[in-house]
Amino acid sequence: MATTAITRKKLSGSTNGTGILVTGTATGASVTVHTVSANQDEIHIWATNADLTSEYTVVIEMAGTTDPKDTIKRTVPAGGTLKVVDGITLSNSAGVVKAWSVTTGSKISLFGHINEIV
Repeated sequence: MATTAITRKKLSGSTNGTGILVTGTATGASVTVHTVSANQDEIHIWATNADLTSEYTVVIEMAGTTDPKDTIKRTVPAGGTLKVVDGITLSNSAGVVKAWSVTTGSKISLFGHINEIV
């Protein structure tokens, strides 16, 4: 019988688990959030909007850039925090999860973790 191990890890695009600032405003300028491992990565990401007066839309590219197949778009309210990826699993080194802001960069930060399933 096979044994399954689950290990909680920080997003690989984060330094020591800190927030990842979304600076880019187009897919070509997106920031790396997480590089998918050869195992199964269950991904959890929250977005925080530092602007207290305006909402911003963040685009999460789930190992691809084809819209709508590979992208998740969520509008984060002014001064708010919103879960934008809730346990979506990517595996077998599927690629890189990236993010960019639709209108203005450096207003959204991403926080989160993965559960690596072996």
